[in-house]
Amino acid sequence: MRVIDIALKPSIAAERIRIKSGADTGAGNRRCGIQQGLASLLFIPGTWLVGMMGPVGVAARIQAMKENTGVGLGSGEIPHLSKLLSMLETLCGSVTEIKFSVLGLKSEVLALRSQVDKQSVDTKQQLQITTEEVKSEALHLKEELSSDFKAVTDLQQDLQRVGQCIDNQAADIRCMQKYAEEQTAEFSVQLKKLEQKVLAVRVAPSVPDLTPVLEHMDVKMQSYAEATRVAHTTLLQEQEKEKLAREARINNLRIVGLPEEDKENTKDVVLKFFQEELLVREPIVESAVRIGRGERGSRAILVRFGSAERRGRVVGNRRLLKGKGIWLDSDLTPMQAEKKRYELKKVKEAVSAGWIAYLRDGKAVITTWKREEDAIPK
Repeated sequence: MRVIDIALKPSIAAERIRIKSGADTGAGNRRCGIQQGLASLLFIPGTWLVGMMGPVGVAARIQAMKENTGVGLGSGEIPHLSKLLSMLETLCGSVTEIKFSVLGLKSEVLALRSQVDKQSVDTKQQLQITTEEVKSEALHLKEELSSDFKAVTDLQQDLQRVGQCIDNQAADIRCMQKYAEEQTAEFSVQLKKLEQKVLAVRVAPSVPDLTPVLEHMDVKMQSYAEATRVAHTTLLQEQEKEKLAREARINNLRIVGLPEEDKENTKDVVLKFFQEELLVREPIVESAVRIGRGERGSRAILVRFGSAERRGRVVGNRRLLKGKGIWLDSDLTPMQAEKKRYELKKVKEAVSAGWIAYLRDGKAVITTWKREEDAIPK
């Protein structure tokens, strides 16, 4: 706040010149006293002058200075003193207003800073909560994707097995059709040869008429051809029925070895088994019933799922049942079950003979390696 000092310095300098040129020694002394008092007042630091004394305090000090020196404002000895005092009061008022404005701005800045800090803390907490939620959701999604991937893999394997079975059945149909065509062609050749022989016999004398015999054989050949056609049609129909039966059972699953209780709710038993043993959180089952007579223990349970994906979630965790005496099997058609028994019989015979053999995708796989002698039960 040095503006006051700068504004008043010219007047003080002029007054000093007048004092030096004055003839009256007493007046000069009085002027020197006024000069010293005014200088001591005007050269006080601006911040202390405004903050501690204010405009009223400054005026009071000037008045006291006049009384001590005995000089009046209207004497003409300091002609610029009134003007300087007015300027001083105006500047002091402006400085006071500026100070209050600065204090108001400072309080607003502090309030704004406090609000910004509070918003920053709230935003940081909210961002942390959102990050934790996103992380938890990502982990949950990862688990679901892993389970879905296992289910899709199992479903793909099941579809491959079904495709192999269909290809095998189609190959059997083609073989039977080829065999029927070969038999029909062979009978046609034999019939032509027989007709030629009959014609040759007719030419010879005293040979009985063989026309009825030929007609009878022709009827039998037609009957055989019709039977072959019917057998072929029936085989195609059976193959279609087998295909539909497999498609209807593709979402089914059999549970073997699960203990049976009197008056049990089979569906609740299955849901509890899936949750506790196979760790499937939300198994969705359409139906679950016991099947069979149960003469040798607990009956098997036939479970029907709404989709192959839901079935795959359960089948994907069947490794958890190892060593517990409980198995998960596919719901096979009678033809599939018969073929599986036949292949399993071949595996047992090979194992009994000492060969390494096993069942894979419903087919017996017999290797060319012998088992070690100590591994064969005595």
